Amino acid sequence: MPVTIDDVAKYAGVNKSTVSRALHGSYSISESTRKRIEQAVDELGYVGNLAAKMLASRRVNSIGVVFPPIADKANQPFFMKILTVINAKATANNVTVAIATGHSSRELKSQVRLMHLERRVDGFILLSADEEDLVRDYLQEEKVPFVVLGTPGKQSQPLNSVDNDNYQLGADAANYLIRRGHKKMVFFVDEIRGEFSRERLRGFLDVVGEDNCQVVNIFDTTFVKTDETAMVVLDDWLAISIIERLRQQSIHVPQDISVLSFNNSYLSKLIEPKLTTYSINIEQLGEEVVRVLQESIENEKIERVIVPFHLIERDSVRTITG
Repeated sequence: MPVTIDDVAKYAGVNKSTVSRALHGSYSISESTRKRIEQAVDELGYVGNLAAKMLASRRVNSIGVVFPPIADKANQPFFMKILTVINAKATANNVTVAIATGHSSRELKSQVRLMHLERRVDGFILLSADEEDLVRDYLQEEKVPFVVLGTPGKQSQPLNSVDNDNYQLGADAANYLIRRGHKKMVFFVDEIRGEFSRERLRGFLDVVGEDNCQVVNIFDTTFVKTDETAMVVLDDWLAISIIERLRQQSIHVPQDISVLSFNNSYLSKLIEPKLTTYSINIEQLGEEVVRVLQESIENEKIERVIVPFHLIERDSVRTITG
């Protein structure tokens, strides 16, 4: 008489649904329960039918986190904070985290491909998004579960993504500065920052108008302030470097020019003046990106999550009157 799933459940001391979820690699099953079920499957000889296929594809309870190919990642608070949140959320779900990093997209793709082929992870979190991405294209082709932290631009097929509304974030920043009396502004961009950077700039320019905003590359050291009264920088870390550069030119914040930033990192409160900055809710971003990936792994679900943002007003933006 063939062994049934009910026999396995009785032998392991669990119910039938628990056996089914364990065999499908559900993250909700504890490691001790999973081992009891696997032992029952082995000793009863249930391996050989449907369970054999299930166990052959059993997940490794590990996820890969892919950093973008940019320099000084370890010194940028956003990446360290988001990794800390992702790791905490994964650990709470009995999942480990593996990291992929490199100096180029090709190097990253090679790492991700090796991690996938050696079955080291069940899926990937991509900490950047751009219209052209070798890693994302590879994962799509191989049908590997993944989620993008960011807006991946226009794609031929829907992708899992978690992000803020970056267009609205840029527009909100513009409206805030206009309400504070600013008319001429500078927006510092970083060309390798991906889609979110372009969306924030687009939202900003749609409000203030291109004639009222000078767009400057963050690495352009030739920038000279003229009649601008406010500047926007993509994150606190970059804002601090800009403020230091201004000080060397005897330009003071906010007396001579206001600075508005993003991310609300711990650095925003350490510098003088303390930065007015947008909180993008990094904790929620990190928790959501892990949840979406796990649901994609288990149910092949496609989901796009938009996390809210809010402004933290401090001392780096002044009001212009008259």
